[in-house]
Amino acid sequence: MRKQTRFIAIGLAVSLVFSGCGSMSSDTSQNREIRVRLNETIDVDSKWINSSIEGAIDENTETNLKDDFYTAVNKDFIVSTTLDSEHEAQNFLMSNNDSLNKRLRSIIFDTEDPEALEKNVIGYPQDEVDHDEELVVAFSKKAADWEERNALGVEPLRPYIERIEAIDSIDKMSEYLVSPYSEKFTSDQFVEVKVSNTLNDPANEHVVINTIEALALRDEDKYYKLKNEGRIYVNYNKKLVRNVLEKLGYSESWIDKTLSDCYKLECRLVDLGYGTNLKDFTDNEKYYSLDEIKAMQGNYPLDQIIDRMSLSDVGKYAVYRPDYVEKLGKIYSDKYLDEMKAYYIVHNTINIAPLLDRESYDTVASIREMLSKKKSDSEKNDTSTGDKELDIILNDFVISYLSEPLDCVYVSRYCTPECKALIEEQIDDTMGAFAEIIDEEEWLPDEGKQAIKEKLENIRVSVMYPDHYKDYSELNFDDNDSLVDMATKIKQQKLKFTSQKAEKPHDVQFSEYSTTVVNAYYMPSENSINVLCGILADGELFNINDPVEVRYAKLGTVIGHEITHGFDDNGMKYDKNGKMKKWMPVSASLVFIPRNSKLTTYYSTLVPVPGAQKLKGNTVGGEATADMGGLKCMLKLAEKIPDFDYDLFFRSYAEMWKCKATYENEVAQNKDVHPVNMLRVNVTLQQFDEFIETYGITEGDGMYLDKDKRIAVW
Repeated sequence: MRKQTRFIAIGLAVSLVFSGCGSMSSDTSQNREIRVRLNETIDVDSKWINSSIEGAIDENTETNLKDDFYTAVNKDFIVSTTLDSEHEAQNFLMSNNDSLNKRLRSIIFDTEDPEALEKNVIGYPQDEVDHDEELVVAFSKKAADWEERNALGVEPLRPYIERIEAIDSIDKMSEYLVSPYSEKFTSDQFVEVKVSNTLNDPANEHVVINTIEALALRDEDKYYKLKNEGRIYVNYNKKLVRNVLEKLGYSESWIDKTLSDCYKLECRLVDLGYGTNLKDFTDNEKYYSLDEIKAMQGNYPLDQIIDRMSLSDVGKYAVYRPDYVEKLGKIYSDKYLDEMKAYYIVHNTINIAPLLDRESYDTVASIREMLSKKKSDSEKNDTSTGDKELDIILNDFVISYLSEPLDCVYVSRYCTPECKALIEEQIDDTMGAFAEIIDEEEWLPDEGKQAIKEKLENIRVSVMYPDHYKDYSELNFDDNDSLVDMATKIKQQKLKFTSQKAEKPHDVQFSEYSTTVVNAYYMPSENSINVLCGILADGELFNINDPVEVRYAKLGTVIGHEITHGFDDNGMKYDKNGKMKKWMPVSASLVFIPRNSKLTTYYSTLVPVPGAQKLKGNTVGGEATADMGGLKCMLKLAEKIPDFDYDLFFRSYAEMWKCKATYENEVAQNKDVHPVNMLRVNVTLQQFDEFIETYGITEGDGMYLDKDKRIAVW
């Protein structure tokens, strides 16, 4: 009965007329309502102003370092910074991202950049770097050639749709499922087959078999009950698939039936058991041989798909949901052939559409507007020139398809071994400081100290760039290739890379992100710290010539922050090898829990954005713990430096988090896992004697906090 109800709900949604969905948002940035009163504090008993919010302070606002350190240090920046329709916030991460994008655009459009190094000093083979650059430039030019793409229209999609239409039996469907990307562009499968490490064995790469790879409505909840976001996807899919397939000559009724059949199949597959039951898998980890998979798969050609991916020689396969595979094998038959064909027609259309003409791309881009209630870049920019157009090519095409070759070229142009070595040294020093802090924690039992230091010593470190990038020398484009042809070749090359890493040690070097991303992160499932070169693009976070106080206050505290994540409430769930298991002795856990609770309880009392909800301490607790741990590590290192300038250190720390944002942006930030920037400065600093003593802060000052009320976990 439940399944039929879902079918009816989906059917009704498909029949909705797509009217008005593209105009869900309006650009009101020019007439923003100021939602805070000038000089309004966050609480009647507080002296802190969330000065990041537009309109919260002006040039006449009086400041005092002892009362509101964040505002006193950053007033000039906040008052002088102007927001516009394109920027709801300005901070160092955004300015860094602008610098990074400028460099990346110089690569993809093959232009000179005076900031680039004269030669590759990293040591990557120059012929590989040159080939990667040729690939990136060629793909960029093809993506940016809207005249050619518009002339081709949607025709590059036609052979993929006709190939599916020709399927007239379940055996032919099986042949299709194992066909190359030149015949079957989408990699979406009814059973996902990938190569990755697992929660129980994070050190090695395994062939992992899971449930359906992709759903047109993105996640299973939307198939049980359609809510606003689900209806947005239904309407978006309808508009996109109609616009594209009607140009290929298909009727509106045929297209609507195809969409309906696609949703019907996805409902059936969700019913079979969508998703990964991680608890069951981690508690009862089991691997299967290929013969066992053949016995499990029924009519579904899972073994052939594995063979097509060059993974049939692997000795064992991690099957997350064997019950799903067995049930799929039973319904994989001619009875549901039309629905299967509809699934692949819809998914090929959705996946190929961004690579077609401008109208198809803009329709795809509009989903960002519908979900974020902002205008997409392409709609904001009426002409095909300017930085926004370049960013479309960079982000939606090059980074989506050729991020690693782009990374390789970027690193060879802008990174040096000297900079990497200095940051690695900083990480080593910070780990040593954290170990000293653990030794000095009187509340922590000796067995807890030992367990923490064992995990600390096992943290794997990746800085700026890997030792090597994948070799793309086998990938080549022809002059007459369309953008779809190029993307197809790229997908085929990546499939080869996937098969090559099976049953090998997991490479922890930047496994989560491209290196040209503005980020540094701790990966609990690897017990690794990663500092990406993208976060260093504008020199604001790290400059090799900065005084030690500035380097400690900025990148140093970020490094300490990421190390501390290994020992916050989430990091405590993963052991020294990245396995999800209890590893802290019970005696240590019993004293850690109340300290963590004290921190989260304190944050839950704060309302940093006037008129918004209170913070949720459990949401921000991990990041707040890491902020305090990062600062404490640097203060521990500062003890060893004669005449350390604490004033410069604390000011530099506050400057790193300077921000100006709209009220709406700050409300959204208030729901994030990171505290708003004002709290990241003021709450963090008031935990430490060194700060209190540097500025002579005493009881009654806004930055004062009694020692017995301090909340730092470490």
